[in-house]
Amino acid sequence: MLYKMRSKQFYNQKIGEKYFTKKCILIFFLITLAVYLFMYFVSMPLIAEFSGGLPILDLKSEGYSYAYATNLLETLGKEGRSTYLFPQLTLDMFFPLAYVPFLVLLTGLLLKKNRWNGTFYDYSLLIPILTGLADYGENIGSILLIHSYPNISEGLVYFTSASTVLKSIGLVISLLLVVFYGVWYLLYGKKQASIGK
Repeated sequence: MLYKMRSKQFYNQKIGEKYFTKKCILIFFLITLAVYLFMYFVSMPLIAEFSGGLPILDLKSEGYSYAYATNLLETLGKEGRSTYLFPQLTLDMFFPLAYVPFLVLLTGLLLKKNRWNGTFYDYSLLIPILTGLADYGENIGSILLIHSYPNISEGLVYFTSASTVLKSIGLVISLLLVVFYGVWYLLYGKKQASIGK
Protein backbone atom coordinates (compact mmCIF):
# COMPACT_ATOMS: atom_id res chain seq x y z
CA MET A 1 0.00 0.00 0.00
CA LEU A 2 1.10 3.58 -0.78
CA TYR A 3 1.20 4.78 2.82
CA LYS A 4 3.60 1.99 3.75
CA MET A 5 6.15 2.99 1.13
CA ARG A 6 9.28 4.75 2.18
CA SER A 7 9.39 8.46 1.36
CA LYS A 8 12.66 8.06 -0.54
CA GLN A 9 11.14 5.39 -2.77
CA PHE A 10 8.01 7.47 -3.27
CA TYR A 11 9.91 10.55 -4.36
CA ASN A 12 12.08 8.54 -6.77
CA GLN A 13 8.99 7.61 -8.77
CA LYS A 14 8.25 9.62 -11.90
CA ILE A 15 4.87 10.74 -10.56
CA GLY A 16 6.54 12.38 -7.56
CA GLU A 17 9.09 14.18 -9.71
CA LYS A 18 6.37 15.30 -12.12
CA TYR A 19 3.82 16.70 -9.68
CA PHE A 20 5.82 17.83 -6.63
CA THR A 21 6.71 21.03 -8.46
CA LYS A 22 6.29 24.72 -7.71
CA LYS A 23 4.09 25.16 -10.79
CA CYS A 24 1.55 22.53 -9.69
CA ILE A 25 1.58 23.87 -6.15
CA LEU A 26 0.95 27.42 -7.41
CA ILE A 27 -2.00 26.29 -9.57
CA PHE A 28 -3.75 24.53 -6.67
CA PHE A 29 -2.93 27.41 -4.32
CA LEU A 30 -4.58 29.93 -6.65
CA ILE A 31 -7.67 27.72 -7.02
CA THR A 32 -7.84 27.25 -3.23
CA LEU A 33 -7.48 30.99 -2.66
CA ALA A 34 -10.13 31.87 -5.26
CA VAL A 35 -12.71 29.48 -3.80
CA TYR A 36 -11.96 30.54 -0.22
CA LEU A 37 -12.20 34.26 -1.00
CA PHE A 38 -15.51 33.77 -2.81
CA MET A 39 -16.96 31.86 0.14
CA TYR A 40 -15.58 34.35 2.68
CA PHE A 41 -16.66 37.54 0.90
CA VAL A 42 -19.77 36.37 -0.99
CA SER A 43 -21.52 33.20 0.17
CA MET A 44 -20.86 33.47 3.93
CA PRO A 45 -22.08 37.09 4.14
CA LEU A 46 -25.22 36.01 2.30
CA ILE A 47 -25.88 33.35 4.95
CA ALA A 48 -25.07 35.84 7.74
CA GLU A 49 -28.04 37.93 6.63
CA PHE A 50 -30.30 35.09 7.79
CA SER A 51 -28.34 33.50 10.67
CA GLY A 52 -28.74 36.28 13.22
CA GLY A 53 -25.03 36.23 14.00
CA LEU A 54 -24.83 32.47 14.54
CA PRO A 55 -21.74 30.93 12.87
CA ILE A 56 -22.49 28.29 10.25
CA LEU A 57 -21.61 24.69 11.09
CA ASP A 58 -18.45 24.76 8.96
CA LEU A 59 -16.95 27.46 11.20
CA LYS A 60 -17.66 25.76 14.55
CA SER A 61 -14.24 24.12 14.81
CA GLU A 62 -14.91 23.07 18.41
CA GLY A 63 -18.02 21.17 17.33
CA TYR A 64 -21.68 21.82 18.08
CA SER A 65 -24.63 20.29 19.86
CA TYR A 66 -27.96 19.08 18.56
CA ALA A 67 -29.56 22.18 20.12
CA TYR A 68 -27.16 24.52 18.29
CA ALA A 69 -27.67 22.84 14.91
CA THR A 70 -31.43 22.92 15.33
CA ASN A 71 -31.40 26.56 16.44
CA LEU A 72 -29.19 27.58 13.51
CA LEU A 73 -31.34 25.88 10.89
CA GLU A 74 -34.50 27.31 12.44
CA THR A 75 -33.01 30.83 12.56
CA LEU A 76 -31.89 30.62 8.93
CA GLY A 77 -35.41 30.01 7.71
CA LYS A 78 -36.29 28.48 4.38
CA GLU A 79 -34.46 31.08 2.28
CA GLY A 80 -31.40 31.00 4.52
CA ARG A 81 -31.20 27.22 4.36
CA SER A 82 -31.45 27.40 0.58
CA THR A 83 -28.60 29.94 0.54
CA TYR A 84 -26.58 27.62 2.78
CA LEU A 85 -27.04 24.84 0.22
CA PHE A 86 -26.16 27.09 -2.70
CA PRO A 87 -23.72 28.64 -3.10
CA GLN A 88 -21.96 27.84 0.21
CA LEU A 89 -22.13 24.03 0.47
CA THR A 90 -21.98 23.59 -3.30
CA LEU A 91 -18.67 25.47 -3.38
CA ASP A 92 -17.51 23.71 -0.23
CA MET A 93 -17.85 20.36 -2.01
CA PHE A 94 -15.21 21.53 -4.49
CA PHE A 95 -12.97 23.18 -1.89
CA PRO A 96 -11.18 19.97 -0.73
CA LEU A 97 -10.39 19.17 -4.36
CA ALA A 98 -8.24 22.30 -4.33
CA TYR A 99 -6.68 22.53 -0.87
CA VAL A 100 -5.94 18.81 -0.40
CA PRO A 101 -3.71 18.56 -3.53
CA PHE A 102 -2.14 21.90 -2.59
CA LEU A 103 -1.18 20.68 0.90
CA VAL A 104 -0.08 17.23 -0.31
CA LEU A 105 2.09 18.66 -3.08
CA LEU A 106 3.60 21.36 -0.88
CA THR A 107 4.34 18.87 1.92
CA GLY A 108 5.82 16.42 -0.59
CA LEU A 109 8.03 19.07 -2.14
CA LEU A 110 9.38 20.15 1.25
CA LEU A 111 10.03 16.53 2.25
CA LYS A 112 11.89 15.98 -1.00
CA LYS A 113 13.98 19.12 -0.53
CA ASN A 114 14.81 18.15 3.05
CA ARG A 115 15.73 14.64 1.85
CA TRP A 116 13.70 13.09 4.63
CA ASN A 117 12.34 9.57 4.54
CA GLY A 118 10.59 7.16 6.87
CA THR A 119 7.08 6.21 7.89
CA PHE A 120 6.45 9.41 9.87
CA TYR A 121 7.03 11.53 6.80
CA ASP A 122 4.86 9.24 4.65
CA TYR A 123 2.01 9.82 7.09
CA SER A 124 2.54 13.57 6.73
CA LEU A 125 1.14 13.22 3.22
CA LEU A 126 -1.90 11.32 4.51
CA ILE A 127 -3.00 14.00 6.97
CA PRO A 128 -4.31 16.46 4.31
CA ILE A 129 -6.09 13.58 2.54
CA LEU A 130 -7.82 12.48 5.75
CA THR A 131 -8.67 16.13 6.40
CA GLY A 132 -10.37 16.34 3.02
CA LEU A 133 -12.38 13.19 3.77
CA ALA A 134 -13.50 14.71 7.08
CA ASP A 135 -14.48 17.87 5.19
CA TYR A 136 -16.66 15.81 2.87
CA GLY A 137 -18.22 14.13 5.90
CA GLU A 138 -19.03 17.57 7.27
CA ASN A 139 -20.45 18.82 3.96
CA ILE A 140 -22.58 15.75 3.29
CA GLY A 141 -23.82 15.78 6.87
CA SER A 142 -24.75 19.47 6.60
CA ILE A 143 -26.62 18.88 3.35
CA LEU A 144 -28.56 15.99 4.89
CA LEU A 145 -29.39 18.08 7.97
CA ILE A 146 -30.80 20.87 5.83
CA HIS A 147 -32.84 18.50 3.67
CA SER A 148 -34.21 16.63 6.69
CA TYR A 149 -35.09 19.76 8.70
CA PRO A 150 -37.13 19.95 10.94
CA ASN A 151 -36.88 16.19 11.55
CA ILE A 152 -33.13 16.05 11.99
CA SER A 153 -31.35 13.12 13.58
CA GLU A 154 -29.21 13.57 16.68
CA GLY A 155 -26.86 10.91 15.36
CA LEU A 156 -26.42 12.85 12.11
CA VAL A 157 -25.66 16.04 14.06
CA TYR A 158 -22.99 14.28 16.12
CA PHE A 159 -21.47 12.74 12.98
CA THR A 160 -21.36 16.12 11.25
CA SER A 161 -19.96 17.82 14.36
CA ALA A 162 -17.23 15.17 14.73
CA SER A 163 -16.35 15.61 11.05
CA THR A 164 -16.02 19.36 11.60
CA VAL A 165 -13.71 18.86 14.58
CA LEU A 166 -11.56 16.32 12.70
CA LYS A 167 -11.36 18.63 9.67
CA SER A 168 -10.28 21.54 11.84
CA ILE A 169 -7.62 19.50 13.65
CA GLY A 170 -6.37 18.08 10.35
CA LEU A 171 -6.03 21.53 8.80
CA VAL A 172 -4.11 22.87 11.78
CA ILE A 173 -1.73 19.88 11.81
CA SER A 174 -1.23 20.07 8.04
CA LEU A 175 -0.39 23.77 8.15
CA LEU A 176 1.91 23.35 11.15
CA LEU A 177 3.80 20.58 9.35
CA VAL A 178 4.19 22.76 6.25
CA VAL A 179 5.55 25.61 8.39
CA PHE A 180 7.88 23.25 10.28
CA TYR A 181 9.22 21.57 7.14
CA GLY A 182 9.60 24.94 5.42
CA VAL A 183 11.46 26.57 8.31
CA TRP A 184 13.67 23.50 8.67
CA TYR A 185 14.56 23.68 5.00
CA LEU A 186 15.40 27.39 5.19
CA LEU A 187 17.55 26.92 8.30
CA TYR A 188 19.18 23.56 7.64
CA GLY A 189 17.98 21.96 4.41
CA LYS A 190 19.68 24.35 2.01
CA LYS A 191 22.98 23.97 3.83
CA GLN A 192 22.74 20.16 3.81
CA ALA A 193 21.81 20.18 0.11
CA SER A 194 24.83 22.29 -0.78
CA ILE A 195 27.13 19.98 1.22
CA GLY A 196 25.68 16.91 -0.49
CA LYS A 197 26.44 18.27 -3.96
